Amino acid sequence: MLLSILALPLIAPIALSLEITLLALLIASIVPLKAVEEFVRRLNAAISSVLGDCFIFTSSKIRQQSIVSKVLRDIDWLETNFGCERIIIVAHSQGAAVTHLALKKYCSNKISLLVTFGAGIVKLHQLEDKKRTRKIGFCLLVTMFAAVYEISAVAHHFAPDFIRGLPTWVGILSTVLFMGIAIFEGSVELTDQVKDQASKFADGGPRWVDFYASMDPVPNGPIFIPKAKDSRNAEVDSAELIESIELCNELSPIGDHTSYWENIDEFVPQLIDAIAAHGGARTFVRELTAIERIQASSFRRLKVFAKRIDDTIILIALFLFLFHSGHVASMGKELNTIIHDGCTIADCWSYSPLTTGTGAALLVYVLLSMLFSALRYLVELPSEEFEDVYFIFSATSAACHFIAVTALGWVLVVSNPEMFSWLATALQKIGSTTARDQSLVIGMAFGFLLMWSDLRRLDRLRRSLLEMNRS
Repeated sequence: MLLSILALPLIAPIALSLEITLLALLIASIVPLKAVEEFVRRLNAAISSVLGDCFIFTSSKIRQQSIVSKVLRDIDWLETNFGCERIIIVAHSQGAAVTHLALKKYCSNKISLLVTFGAGIVKLHQLEDKKRTRKIGFCLLVTMFAAVYEISAVAHHFAPDFIRGLPTWVGILSTVLFMGIAIFEGSVELTDQVKDQASKFADGGPRWVDFYASMDPVPNGPIFIPKAKDSRNAEVDSAELIESIELCNELSPIGDHTSYWENIDEFVPQLIDAIAAHGGARTFVRELTAIERIQASSFRRLKVFAKRIDDTIILIALFLFLFHSGHVASMGKELNTIIHDGCTIADCWSYSPLTTGTGAALLVYVLLSMLFSALRYLVELPSEEFEDVYFIFSATSAACHFIAVTALGWVLVVSNPEMFSWLATALQKIGSTTARDQSLVIGMAFGFLLMWSDLRRLDRLRRSLLEMNRS
């Protein structure tokens, strides 16, 4: 719910940008050049694949019933032509919404398992609510006005006179008004119909397992709140109606919805376990224990966290190299000094400072990438070795980050002495007088911070394992 509230202010600018893009595509499609026509065709196909299903499914009841009927015919085809005793349905995103409506209309007793991931079931009911749609339309109008005002504030000389004449309180009031509407709309979750269907499943229908990524904006968390009511209006634990499993895909609101199959640590093994348990088919994969699931989840979060730090460091380094290559050269000059001081032969390193700085950045990147790529093999180690491996990885990861942060600190402190004069003054009080010492202190501070964070995560993992062993 909180993710919806935070993401709603981004909807209108994105929608406005999309409308401008579609208008540009319409104009570009007139250009009689084959290369342009091919580019427009591919881009149109990409946009249609993302938005087309939602628009077609919610804009027309006839189309909606046609899609649902096709799913029901396929289920009947499996029963009659192949005599399937057990049918398992695995549905993603809008497919989960289609499947929900199909089973709501007719649920065969041959369906033993329904697996949904990144399910857009609740979002479907929200889109079909006409009153809610009108409120969102008003919300979009306010957002567009606030966006235009903010853009005009950034590019003042490009704004028209009537916008430049508006007082500041207009933009503030518009933003506050929009946030109020966004919070109100984001707090409403229409799950009554889904609860009714899940309670019917619980009374003798298929087992329902729902996977959702922690930052996926489509399901936006589990389908149900911790407590729900069944068809007899009795309060039950929602886990009795549906098994909701939280995953860590990429910790990204943009990438989480499309990266479930790339999560080979959590999603793929647990999906195989669910199919093996309810499908009646023999598999040659051992079912994960509860402790192993905790281990895989902890490793996954550590991998994603480390990869995000790696990507951030590389992004900053790329930005510095493209727009401030002199900073990289300054770092390389300092590294050249260290190399010459440590060599017995004066000319043991004759490369330019820019080459040295670039090579150091690439070396850090290679070390980080090799470390993160090797992590997936560590997950396969026996359970008794898990804590030792986790600690070794945490220490190694923090060491690599320490090197990278030290290098970036070097670039910033050496190349921008005036901007970071306050930091230099503070570090001089503890005895760091040179830029080299100052960047070393910065790297140690961030490195120990990362180590402390990893050790805290390890401590929480140990407690979880102890509780599992006791139970």
